[in-house]
Amino acid sequence: MIIKTFIIFVLLLNISTSYAFENFDQAFSQMRHRYSLGHYKRTIAITSDALSLSKNSKQKYQALYYKGLALDRLQNFWQAEQVFDEAAKLEQISQRQKLQARYSQIRSQYANKHFTSALANAEKYSQFQDKPSVLQLNILLSAIDSAKQLNQNKKALVLAEKMTNNTDSDSPWHYRGMIIQIQILCLMKDYAKAEKSMAKVNIKKIPLGMRAEFLAWGGFCYEKDNQYEAAGKLYSLAYKKHSSYYSGLAALRHANLLSHKGGDYRQIALKYAKVLELPQAHPRHKSQAIYKIAYISYIHEKKPKAAMRYLAQVDNLKNPSVYWQAKIYNLHGDILYREAKMQEAKKYFQACLKLSKPLPDSKLYASKIIAEMKEQISIPDKPQID
Repeated sequence: MIIKTFIIFVLLLNISTSYAFENFDQAFSQMRHRYSLGHYKRTIAITSDALSLSKNSKQKYQALYYKGLALDRLQNFWQAEQVFDEAAKLEQISQRQKLQARYSQIRSQYANKHFTSALANAEKYSQFQDKPSVLQLNILLSAIDSAKQLNQNKKALVLAEKMTNNTDSDSPWHYRGMIIQIQILCLMKDYAKAEKSMAKVNIKKIPLGMRAEFLAWGGFCYEKDNQYEAAGKLYSLAYKKHSSYYSGLAALRHANLLSHKGGDYRQIALKYAKVLELPQAHPRHKSQAIYKIAYISYIHEKKPKAAMRYLAQVDNLKNPSVYWQAKIYNLHGDILYREAKMQEAKKYFQACLKLSKPLPDSKLYASKIIAEMKEQISIPDKPQID
């Protein structure tokens, strides 16, 4: 009886997992449906049926393209590369379809860290005589990214200039090219050329979604060129009216700049606090700001309670920087230890040690203080934290 029940179960399972399509449209519709649901393995399983039912190159392309997308989603990048290449080589498909398949192939190569292949293909398929299409510009951007990964900064710069020179002056792609140029010139320490490029730009004409990014990189260029006042001005513009990843980065860089120069700690603390006020600032940037402002509150303003209020905010962040999280736990532990709250302090030092990849110095410090606690030795009056 048990064997019979098992056989029936297997038969039902086979029926439920098999597909009986009457035509290509049914099979391809099911592929798209499975893909939209995130059932990538099932999408791939239907491909053979869809291909066998296809009657022309267009239908074959559609089936292969979705198979490639599913493989890419499963991080089977090498297989995805091969499928996209097969799709691109089909006869009697449009040039746009060929280019779309090549772009997807390049992105899979990039994801697979085949940067040399990605760069070669991206350069090959980003050739254009008239104004480039959005697809061609995306391929060109992939070429730039691949060149940067290969530390071929001069090639990346040439490609970025190509993007700027072949797009309208009011196009977001034009400014994307300019931002990349500034980034690369900073890496090459050619600050004079970067500043010359920036001087040509009317900041008010930059699309709002890109303005903070342009200002953050412009400020960084001036900072590296020791033009601190000009850097601070651009940083301020980046976060004054905007809230984005780059707004938070600019506010953090501005605060760090003022901190390195020294001065009014209250004003420096306000700059770090600005990072925490920006909703779209990255958790890594916020975690650094939390530590810095708490350190100022504790060491320079002698306000341990205010410092601990700031330190506690790290618990509200998703995916903070482990580097700064470790330092935050140690500083929190230090403050409590100096107030003779040994057990509470120990919890924070232990929390530092439990982090996945704590800074070696932070881990060593936490271990040392825990050992001293066991020996009932007081830690020095002066904090051992940077």
